Amino acid sequence: MIRTKAGYLVFLILMGALALLYNTRFTFLLFLTCLALPAALLLLPAAAFPFVGIRGMTASYTVQKGERFGVSFEAQNRSPVPLSRVDVYLWYRNEFSGKKRRERISISLAGRGGRRVRLFYTADYCGRITVMVEKIRIYDYLGICSLAKRPKKSVRVAVLPDRKGFRDLVVSENYAVYSEFDIAAASRPGDDPSELLGIREYLPGDRLNRIHWKKSGAADRLFVKEFADTSSDVSLVILDWKPAAKGEQGLLGMDGILEAAFSLSERLRQLGRLHYLAWYDERRQRADREWMDSEEAFYEAVGRLYECPFYHGMVPSALLITAEWEKERYARIFYVCAQEHTAGLEEWALSLRPTKCLIVPVGNDGEVPGGPVSEGLEGG
Repeated sequence: MIRTKAGYLVFLILMGALALLYNTRFTFLLFLTCLALPAALLLLPAAAFPFVGIRGMTASYTVQKGERFGVSFEAQNRSPVPLSRVDVYLWYRNEFSGKKRRERISISLAGRGGRRVRLFYTADYCGRITVMVEKIRIYDYLGICSLAKRPKKSVRVAVLPDRKGFRDLVVSENYAVYSEFDIAAASRPGDDPSELLGIREYLPGDRLNRIHWKKSGAADRLFVKEFADTSSDVSLVILDWKPAAKGEQGLLGMDGILEAAFSLSERLRQLGRLHYLAWYDERRQRADREWMDSEEAFYEAVGRLYECPFYHGMVPSALLITAEWEKERYARIFYVCAQEHTAGLEEWALSLRPTKCLIVPVGNDGEVPGGPVSEGLEGG
């Protein structure tokens, strides 16, 4: 467009020089005609402008990391005026990184017609991807003048973490090491109605059959009963939602944490081992968790987790999460975190005895190291 405008400006300068040199009515009228031509040619596109838009923008709801996915939409012209050039401006963004990748496509639209456009992207990192049609620019027939509108049509795509299967970790003898065959069969915690520990406000992940309807109705908000835990065989997988680096390196590390946590959860579920997956929601200033007993629970956990920003607090999220449900006991706690965030967790781990704790560190390259991370984390 800049080249077209520059060329037309040079043309006008030459026509102006011609009008000055010959100084006749004809050359003067010719110069004025050339000067007004772009505005005159814009009248027809301007008439079609209110009738041009974007509709039917669709994409896959979920994709796997590294998979190509398509985004399609229809550019529609409901006016009888044909449009020789319509530029559609889009941007693509991973909501965790915040970086936008912009692109522009040029199409033509017939009168009372439309064109289906399909674009393909590749998801390099886990997270929620937003693709938005930010702007439409309609040009005159010379491609010099234009009108713009902002339809702001968008779609969101959840890029799922890989669940490759949890592999045994190589750790030092000071660790409590649990193979997949070492996790005993379990039952849900807190199912003994003969012993009521207390009543507290409802938190995401609490079961509906624990709701204390009388107190909830009186207070106009939900409360749940806390029963005694008849079994300590339920595990807790904590996903530390805190990157150890900024930019692309941080995203790569968080991919590794997501994949390690969900792979561990998937392996536990395949073996029939009951467990929660928990994380800290910094926006709401509270811990959140999901009971991972089905494939639907995996998608629910991913959806809720992707609504949370990365955690940037100074207090390790493991402390905040275990404090949220401090009366609940677990057979094992798996803490999946960046390798840089494992220092100083010995006191926390020892305070949870007789619960057994295992730190699962993830490097900035997204890989789970094969060696020890810290000392004295054996839980019992």
